[in-house]
Amino acid sequence: TVSTQSTGFIHYLMEEQHNDGEYVREGDLIVLYAGKEKLDCVKLSKGQIFNNKFGCFHHNDIIDQARYGTKVYSKGQKGYLYVLRFTPELWTCGALRHRTQIIYTTDIAVISLYLNLKPGSIVVESGTGSGSFSTSICRTIAPNGKLFTFEFHQQRADMARQDFERNGIGHLVEVTVRDALADGFNLGDGTVDAVFLDLPAPWGRVVESAHRILRPNGRIASFSPCIEQVQKTCAQLTSMGFNDIVTIECLLRPYEVSVIKGSASDHKRKIEGNNEAGQSEEEKDTEEKEEKEETGSKEISKKRKGDMVVSKPVMSVRGHTSFLSFATKAAF
Repeated sequence: TVSTQSTGFIHYLMEEQHNDGEYVREGDLIVLYAGKEKLDCVKLSKGQIFNNKFGCFHHNDIIDQARYGTKVYSKGQKGYLYVLRFTPELWTCGALRHRTQIIYTTDIAVISLYLNLKPGSIVVESGTGSGSFSTSICRTIAPNGKLFTFEFHQQRADMARQDFERNGIGHLVEVTVRDALADGFNLGDGTVDAVFLDLPAPWGRVVESAHRILRPNGRIASFSPCIEQVQKTCAQLTSMGFNDIVTIECLLRPYEVSVIKGSASDHKRKIEGNNEAGQSEEEKDTEEKEEKEETGSKEISKKRKGDMVVSKPVMSVRGHTSFLSFATKAAF
């Protein structure tokens, strides 16, 4: 018997035991995965149909029929998609519809770490934007934390609020339409654990207001693309008595791993040979002859040779996103 009770991703994270192979249920918010940056968030409801270039996917064929992590096929078996659980990472990396520039997972992880976010934290964010970081914050502070996010643009705030409700985190976040740069934050003194600023001019009244609402030893972070912004922000943080002021830049450099035919010793000899300056052709021929004699016939040589696994950094990588500045409110 398959249960029809729906759970959001926050409730799933709170469960002591996870059944990743469980059936998808009506009301679940799922991610239909077709490839990198080809993701769609779908809330399952009986009788509904999801259409894309891979075909028509009937919700009835997924509800109580498919398990998370498996393929689902369109009508007529023309195409398939993977059914995945909703996560903030999948939301940020493809499922989110951009209304503004967003913060990506690498910076999100570093900011969450340096702000000391944890379950139960009270966090202020300005501005909300597309809600990328907001969704990750809610996952971190659940089940009893609270996010107060401020956005000066009414339409963006309304759309973000709709996304939060749809994604099952509406109870963790409160969206306020307010220009924090001009008006600061309308929260009580010393009531917040962390403040995050993603603003064009993160200094002046907004920093003064952040200092007021932060608890002693509370943390503040600023996300700024230009070093001139960093200089002004850090100057004010210093003048207001913040401690542990630091600015970092987070660059992700992936490595490519590949397999090269031949043993490590073969390649080492080849490289050393190429690096020997002034080696004559006669010497090279002699070395090659000796190498053949060591291994015997060509066929035997092939059998004796193994594969060498090598790695190298990817030369073309995503560059600068922003500078991340952090500071701590003094305890006294």
